[in-house]
Amino acid sequence: MTAMHHVGSAIALGCLIGLPLPAIAQIVPDTTLPDNSRVTPGCVQCLIEGGTTHGVNLYHSFREFSVPTNGSAWFNNAPQIQNILTRVTGLTPSSIDGLIRTNGTANLFLLNPNGILFGPNARLQIGGSFWASTADRFQFADGSEFSATNPQAPPLLTLNITPGLQTGPLAGGATITNRGNLAPAQDLTLEGDRLDLQGQLAAGRDLTLKAQTTLQARDSTTTPLLVGAGRNLLVQGNQTVDIFALNHPNSGLFAGGDLVLRSANTVGGDAHYFAGGNFRIEQLDGRLGSLYSPKDPIIRSQGDVTFQDYQGASLHILAGGNVTAGAIVITGNDAIADTINPTATPTLATVPLSDGSQVVINGNLRPTLDIRAGMNPTDIGTPLGTSGYTLAPTEIFGVFVLPFLFPVAPPANTAIASGSNIQVDLVAVTQPNGQVLLTNQFRPNLNLPNGSITINNTSVLGPGGIYVNSNSGNGGDIAIDARGSLRLNGSLNASSLPAVAGALPPANAGTITLLAGGDLTPAPNTVIAANGLLGGRVTLNSGGTLALSGGRITSVSSSPVPGVGGAINLAARSLVLTNGAQITTQTTQQARGGDITVNAPQINVQSGGQLFTLTSGPGQAGNLAIAGDVIELTGTNATGTVASSFGANSIGAGNAGQLTVNTRQLRVREGAQIGAGTFGSGNGGKLTVTAADIQVSGQGAIGRSGLFTSTNPGASGNAGALDITTDSLLVSDRALLAAGTDGAGRGGDFAIRANQVSVQTGAQILANTNRSGIGGNLTVQATTAVQVSGKDSTISTRSGVNATGRAGTLAIQTNALTIRDGAQVDSATFGPGAGGAVVITADTVETGGTSGDGQVASGLFAGTNSTLPNGGAGGSLSINARQVVVREGSGISVATEGAGAGGNLAIAADTLVVEGGIVAATRGTGAAGNVTLTPRSSTALTLQFQNDGQIAASTSSQGAGGSIAIAAPQAVTITGDGEILAGTRSSGRGGSVNLATQQLTVQNGAKISASTGGLGAGGNIDVVAPDSVVVSNAEFASETSGLGDAGNVAIATGQFTLQAGGAVTTSTRGPGRGGNIGVDAARGIDLVGAGSTLLATTGLGNAASQGSAAPGQTGQAGTIRLKTAGQLSIQQGAEVSVSSGQLGGGAGDVAIAAHSATLSQGGRVSSNTAGAGAAGNLIVQIADHLNLSGQGTGLFASTTPGSSGNGGSIRVEAGRVQVENKAAIAVDSQGSGTGGSISIQTNRLELNRQGSITAETASSQGGNIALEVSELILLRRNSLISATAGNAQAGGDGGNITIRTPFIIGVLGENSDITANAFSGRGGNITITTNAIFGLLFQPRLTPFSDITASSQFGLNGTVTLNTLNVDPNRGLVALPANLVDPANQIAASCAPRRLGQRTSEFVVVPGVGIPEGPGEMTTGGDRALVPLTELMVSPQTAVPQFPDAADSVPTPLLLEAQGWMQTADGTVVLVSQAPAHPEYSLWRPTVTCGAAGTARSPQPSVSHQ
Repeated sequence: MTAMHHVGSAIALGCLIGLPLPAIAQIVPDTTLPDNSRVTPGCVQCLIEGGTTHGVNLYHSFREFSVPTNGSAWFNNAPQIQNILTRVTGLTPSSIDGLIRTNGTANLFLLNPNGILFGPNARLQIGGSFWASTADRFQFADGSEFSATNPQAPPLLTLNITPGLQTGPLAGGATITNRGNLAPAQDLTLEGDRLDLQGQLAAGRDLTLKAQTTLQARDSTTTPLLVGAGRNLLVQGNQTVDIFALNHPNSGLFAGGDLVLRSANTVGGDAHYFAGGNFRIEQLDGRLGSLYSPKDPIIRSQGDVTFQDYQGASLHILAGGNVTAGAIVITGNDAIADTINPTATPTLATVPLSDGSQVVINGNLRPTLDIRAGMNPTDIGTPLGTSGYTLAPTEIFGVFVLPFLFPVAPPANTAIASGSNIQVDLVAVTQPNGQVLLTNQFRPNLNLPNGSITINNTSVLGPGGIYVNSNSGNGGDIAIDARGSLRLNGSLNASSLPAVAGALPPANAGTITLLAGGDLTPAPNTVIAANGLLGGRVTLNSGGTLALSGGRITSVSSSPVPGVGGAINLAARSLVLTNGAQITTQTTQQARGGDITVNAPQINVQSGGQLFTLTSGPGQAGNLAIAGDVIELTGTNATGTVASSFGANSIGAGNAGQLTVNTRQLRVREGAQIGAGTFGSGNGGKLTVTAADIQVSGQGAIGRSGLFTSTNPGASGNAGALDITTDSLLVSDRALLAAGTDGAGRGGDFAIRANQVSVQTGAQILANTNRSGIGGNLTVQATTAVQVSGKDSTISTRSGVNATGRAGTLAIQTNALTIRDGAQVDSATFGPGAGGAVVITADTVETGGTSGDGQVASGLFAGTNSTLPNGGAGGSLSINARQVVVREGSGISVATEGAGAGGNLAIAADTLVVEGGIVAATRGTGAAGNVTLTPRSSTALTLQFQNDGQIAASTSSQGAGGSIAIAAPQAVTITGDGEILAGTRSSGRGGSVNLATQQLTVQNGAKISASTGGLGAGGNIDVVAPDSVVVSNAEFASETSGLGDAGNVAIATGQFTLQAGGAVTTSTRGPGRGGNIGVDAARGIDLVGAGSTLLATTGLGNAASQGSAAPGQTGQAGTIRLKTAGQLSIQQGAEVSVSSGQLGGGAGDVAIAAHSATLSQGGRVSSNTAGAGAAGNLIVQIADHLNLSGQGTGLFASTTPGSSGNGGSIRVEAGRVQVENKAAIAVDSQGSGTGGSISIQTNRLELNRQGSITAETASSQGGNIALEVSELILLRRNSLISATAGNAQAGGDGGNITIRTPFIIGVLGENSDITANAFSGRGGNITITTNAIFGLLFQPRLTPFSDITASSQFGLNGTVTLNTLNVDPNRGLVALPANLVDPANQIAASCAPRRLGQRTSEFVVVPGVGIPEGPGEMTTGGDRALVPLTELMVSPQTAVPQFPDAADSVPTPLLLEAQGWMQTADGTVVLVSQAPAHPEYSLWRPTVTCGAAGTARSPQPSVSHQ
């Protein structure tokens, strides 16, 4: 098109220039007017007069009209003339190369149908307007004409020419040519079939250039083309406008008002334009027209610039108003002088943008579109081009001055511009490295409203948009900077694209910068792309809403060598991504992908909108940083296949970038996701979220809402870390926060720092591994609280079913951790991988309740859930808190289901409230973990049970059960209705329970137990409390119901107190042996109250009660050993007992070692059997005194009716033994078994007030009683020593009684007996070795008095052997007289006479010395020391106390001197110390007392001392 324009113009110009310019004036009037014009023929300086005047109009008519070079034509009109109408009626063109002049302000109209040529020297000196036309006539408003082709008289009326003047048809081919300098003071109009313009055309007001066919305008290197109008400029070529005016730097088209280029076809306009008003290119019908410029036009307008399309070289538009264009195609750059560039126009070349960046315009080096709208008028520039050259009016008009034309500075006329909008349909730059700038921010006119910039979606050339992409070089740059809104109805592309699909791009992408003071709104499915070897930077900045619906914004780098791809930067008051819109940077090769930065107070991503960085090659992906006040991600796309998301991922060898979200409020809902991951060998990116308030909720069609970092299936790269910092975190409705690995790579660490964290209604926070990768650690730090509630709600680290990698550590640090309603906090393994540890640090920890359906318990758990042979070990669980509360239905647990060992459970808490369970368990071959309880910050631990709460370490399979250790520096208090249990129900050994503290209190229904129900041995219970142990309404228990032996209970303390129904028990209900009980208390042991029991049992109940584990006889019961260097007190119904039930395998022994012991008010030590098993023995070693007082009080070894087991024996060693107030030491057999024996070794034995020592059987052999008493035996007030058989009136021999003591003292009338009787069997033997027996009589049968009997009701009587003073048998027997001697005469009834001063005779038994056993032997007396017993109990925690020697500790008893004697009914003489209490004993004889003078005195007691 350009070539055609230029060829045609050259032909026309050649023809016109070939016309001869006249040497003299050829102004020849014709004779067609009433008053013809008058001109001097042949003149050079011609004065034109005459003509016809009608009013203010003057008419001239010439046959020829030409002005020679430097000549002149002066229309000498009268002053009143306003219009001079001139026509040429001949056939020759007018050639004007001189001056045309009029008087005053008259307008001059020149009409020549043959053409008009203005030569180089043509000038005008016209104070009015000048109109030159090749039309054939003037037509007036009244219909009259003034014709050049049909001459006639002018109209007779005075007409208003300007508004009503029209022309007739323009002569075809007639041309107006200008080479001169035409500058009327007012309007200038050139109208012809063709216009050929050079030189200078200037009008003080309007300049109109109209061609019926073609308008051509040119300059030269020496002569500028200056076309200027003080007001409006119209350049019209009906068919063609062809302007090329870039050869001279001062060339240009200028208008103080509007500048219009008009043509039916595209305007060719290589020129610089200036309009003080609006600039417009239009078609003949007023529609917008197009501009073509192969060079570089510059359009400057203080008003609007409007045209349809543009094609050509770099285009610069500087407008004070709006700019409206259709399609703009930039085909290349242009010369330096023709463009805006840093060299020629530095102040215009550097364009600062509103975001602080700048654009450098360089139209001569880069194909450029440069549109600037809404500029301040004073900054648009001078009208004579870019050189800054200004042409003074005198240079144009000589002496004629037009001060308003071409001012040095344009007027600041803001009224001209109505806005600052830019609107284009399409921008395309066809060459590499293009440049597009659209701005209304450059030196803006702030009086104008904030204009918008719009890129439309359609154009005559195709879809709208801006395309500076290239397939042969670098992509171009796009910069749009809008004061108001920016709407993109078409796509933007600054890419460098491969020429062949699949090939690498040829070069780098350009940059895209989109800035808007208002909304920035790409139309649906708009694509903004800057892809290349290195992707280009993309910036979108909106002061309002940035909304992207569908479509995408991309910067993709494909460089095979290292480099950095372009970033995408988004900033807005509100960012909205919806309907699958994508914003992404990617790298496919070695280059690093560009970063994405988003900063907007409001960010809303919904319906599948996505923001992500990605690498699919070895290059690292870019980072994604998002910041806003409120960020919301919601839902999926319409098909449910794409989640609304933020992402930083790797699907290649390169590492993913980092993803950072910083906001006040974050909402992720309905399946939306924020994630950083890897699908390849590259590492996944780190996800960092910082927000004051985070809520993640719900799920969508393709998954759960959440925040993720992950290594995905098949990937070997490590997952990135997940880091959340917030004031409040709420995860609900099955949402998920996870850092995990499904591949070989390690899972990322997950850290949450918050004030409050809430996980509810099935939501989860996870750090997991499902393959070989190691799971990441999960750390939650919440200043105020962590709350987890609802079924399936979890905070967890896990190793999955197919995982070989271990799970990471779960650490929670908070003020208050609450887990309820089926929620769980756990670390678990479901496969070969080990479970992770759980570490809780809090002020309070509370778990409570189950899920709504009652199926899932709330709690804290660490375990292995795999039953595989290679199942991983469970992780440990550690809690550090001031208070831990485990409510009903909830638990804290470490467990293993398979081969993996269970982890340990450690709780450090000052107060522990347990209503549910705290458990370390194994249900597989793996050993269960241990449970450790300690105080956190204080020296004391309080463990409070409620509603059968439990702390357990157990095994139900082959794995060994864990142990429970409870320790505190000062005190441990265990209270309430609950249990501490270490148990096994299978072949695994049960764990132990260990308690270590200074003071231990177990009370109010608490139970501490170790049990076994299978093959495995039960664990021990070990208590070390150097100060004290108090068991009050509580229990220690060790039990076996299976083949395994029960564990022992060992208590080492200073003071042991069992009260209010407290119990320490061991039992067996199966073949396993029962456990032992050992209490080692340095200061003392107190057992107080009914039900306060130390109990070791076996086989209690019947066969049905033993269960399948014990079809036959049960194992032997354990022993009980009590040791103290202080006092043992058993009172108020308290009991120490060993027993064997119907199926029992025998009771264990009871061994007691104490300094002193008191049993009272029903306190008892017993052994019993109810079956075939033998009852246990009671061994009591008391260094000082043993006191038994009260009914039901005593030491008992018995068998029950129907039993066949032998009764147990009782062995007592004590410094002194007192049995009183119906207390007893008893062995008996109510079954068929032999009764046990009683052995007592003491310094002194006292029985009083029905106190008894018995060894009785119902029908079997009676038990034996052996009493070794070094001082005396005192029986008072119905006391009893008995070894009786057949007390059920059945068979059985009476047991034997062996007594060895210096004295046996009783009171005859108090019915205190020593018996060895039988019913039908033989009576037992009684052997007494003593110095003397006082107050008891040997009887064949029991009497109401104090007796010594060995009888049988239906059998043989036993024998009573009394060994008193020793007699030497070698001396023979003394022969007694045959006749009895009257004893009355053998005993003096009065004192023997005595001389003054003579000593009386006396018989003294010295206490502690006694009577010699034989006449020649030394006395043995009571000095026989107690024989030390074998040590009864040795505790590993304490040394065996040293008991004092009995001789040092047992006080010497006082003996009363006999005060008389009496004779019994059978004649026996008995020495007595006082008169008998019974009247029937009348034969009382007081001892004669001798006075100093030999006189008798009244009887009175005396004490003999040695």
